[in-house]
Amino acid sequence: MGIERDVKRVFVGVAYRVVQLFACLDKISYIQWALDSEYILCGLYKKPTIQVWSITQPEWTCKIDEGPAGIAYARWSPDSRHILTTSDFQLRLTVWSLLNTACVHVRWPKHPFKGVSFTRDGKFAAVCTRRDCKDYINLLSCDSWEIMGVFAVDTLDLADVEWSPDDSSIIVWDSLLEYKVLIYTPGGRCLLKYQAYESGLGVKSVSWSPCGQFLAIGSYDQMLRVVNRLTWKTFAEFLHLPNVRGSSCAIVFKEEDEQPQLDITGLRLSGDPYENNLGKGPKEGWYDGESIVFALLLVIFVTGTITFLAAVEAVLVLVVAYSASTIAAAGVLGVGCTPDLQSVLQGVGWGVCSQCLVVKELSVLL
Repeated sequence: MGIERDVKRVFVGVAYRVVQLFACLDKISYIQWALDSEYILCGLYKKPTIQVWSITQPEWTCKIDEGPAGIAYARWSPDSRHILTTSDFQLRLTVWSLLNTACVHVRWPKHPFKGVSFTRDGKFAAVCTRRDCKDYINLLSCDSWEIMGVFAVDTLDLADVEWSPDDSSIIVWDSLLEYKVLIYTPGGRCLLKYQAYESGLGVKSVSWSPCGQFLAIGSYDQMLRVVNRLTWKTFAEFLHLPNVRGSSCAIVFKEEDEQPQLDITGLRLSGDPYENNLGKGPKEGWYDGESIVFALLLVIFVTGTITFLAAVEAVLVLVVAYSASTIAAAGVLGVGCTPDLQSVLQGVGWGVCSQCLVVKELSVLL
């Protein structure tokens, strides 16, 4: 079985042989087989439409259109003759019949993908709903899809619901922010309210044993607690240790990443790379990469040095020009050179005569 991408067709194959080929109206978002393997559901959530195909009757077709409400998820019922769809924003849950055009609506479902559980015999369904900031369990009969009963549950934010293996009780648990596990009868009577601790993250997963005798509760404190159904008390607690103790008899399988090791001890250059360059001219010999890099670095260093010396010389010329203009201005004004000005000029290698009108160069050291 598979989906051809961008072709919008579904094909079913047995022993790599195409049995049926169906063309859908839009891109397929989700597919699900009916429990009796006679029908296949194709969810076109962007449309939003559900198309149903029959394997034994290729001419039979069914299309479900939710309209403006949209479709967030679709699932089969246990009898393989009804489809349950959840609209966007959890406005309603609709039960569609493939036998006739009847449909049943359940308002305000709690979750789009979960929150629905069927009994083992497929006669009843428990649907989580929420209204007025309160969680409820709706019991539906899978024969007529009528609501048989509704009762409130003591949860802050109901996470999921599940029937017991013998269909005699219903278990619900709160979100991860609150540790609370509740077990009710189908009539709404609370049999157990289990809360291991109050502060901290709550329940992570819940699972019944196949015989229905035990209930395993996994929480975020790395503990697994097992509850006995006869007494509704915890009789075993298992801690999930990060490391297995040495005295444990459990068999531990550990996967380790092995880094590839490369043996380079046997690798060496054949001969001396410089032996062919001795006694030969530039055309006959060859130059290795290190020599070329060294020559380039030497050229860069010499060029940088020359540029630096030229910059220093330019700075000195500017200083001398500024000093000469200052002396000339002082001579025109007739104020002469001050001791501070004479010390500055002598510091840069220049001097003045006693009349402060002629400037002569003593020496310039570069």
